[in-house]
Amino acid sequence: MLKSRHILPAALLTLLAIGCGGSRTEATPSPDAEATVRVENQSTLTMTIYVRPGAGGSRFRLGTVNGLETTPFKLPSNMVRGATDLVFEIDPLGNARNSFSERITARPGEEVVLRIGP
Repeated sequence: MLKSRHILPAALLTLLAIGCGGSRTEATPSPDAEATVRVENQSTLTMTIYVRPGAGGSRFRLGTVNGLETTPFKLPSNMVRGATDLVFEIDPLGNARNSFSERITARPGEEVVLRIGP
């Protein structure tokens, strides 16, 4: 369970995750297709983004997103096999208050959108 000191107030950080795999009538992506996350940083702070398996485990650093920018990242293939629950950790540079997304299900070939509010 996450400690409340690690969660930014809702007014500072809004996380939204949407799996975008296209129409459900399209062919199923290959299990080897890369899953991605598109981070939309609506804050003025630069954020370091990490991902970890939803069941717990070591975090993997994806990279940084500058304030008011959108940056795509490839998710590690060893973390996305079939339908996989992931948790994203958002670390604002110069601030000791990390926050975490809810568990987000990602599948090979899908794009997840992670929106960080102002």
